[in-house]
Amino acid sequence: MMKKPLWEPSLERKLNANMTKFMALINERYGCSFAEYHELYD
Repeated sequence: MMKKPLWEPSLERKLNANMTKFMALINERYGCSFAEYHELYD
């Protein structure tokens, strides 16, 4: 059973995260459509 996380970052913080910026760069440069970390990792 998944438990509720103790904390979740705000939308602003998610949008400004380095990982979000990195995924946008990869998507633009290579024509991908990664939306979440696990997609990028695979």
